[in-house]
Order: sequence, then C-alpha cells, then structure tokens
Amino acid sequence: MFDYSKADGVVMKREFQAISWQKRFSKMTVEECWVDFTDLIEALKWKHIPIKCRLNKIKQTNLDDKQGAKGCEAQTTGLQQI
Repeated sequence: MFDYSKADGVVMKREFQAISWQKRFSKMTVEECWVDFTDLIEALKWKHIPIKCRLNKIKQTNLDDKQGAKGCEAQTTGLQQI
C-alpha cells in the first residue's frame, strides 16, 4: 500500500512537465498512448511514493522501531520497481 501523504508531488509534477508529450505520442496509436501513459504513472508512483508498512495485528511485546523497519523492508524487497 502506498503512503500518498508522503508522496513527493512537486518532483512528480516536474517530471510530468518535462515530458514532450507530442514527441512521445506522435507515432503511437491511442491504445499505445494509453498503455505508455499508465505505465509512466505507475513508474513515477513507485519512484516517488513510499510504501506504507503495517505490522501484523498480533501484538509483539519486544518489537522496537529498528526491527519494525526491517520487517517493512522485508515486505517491500521483493517488489519490482520500474
């Protein structure tokens, strides 16, 4: 799950503004443009929006912040970033 409250919207907006949309889409069909556009959004989402980690609902009495962070990293390690 993404933590949209911590998204770097300014950088995402800057990256979108830097794209030459006419050049990018000029030789594509409408369907190809849509797929390319949604892939781009997905890539920027993974790049600029952190993953929100949730610990299991089971109470763990000896869990400190460092262990919790390691657990979160383990959850997101297998995810492919675009």
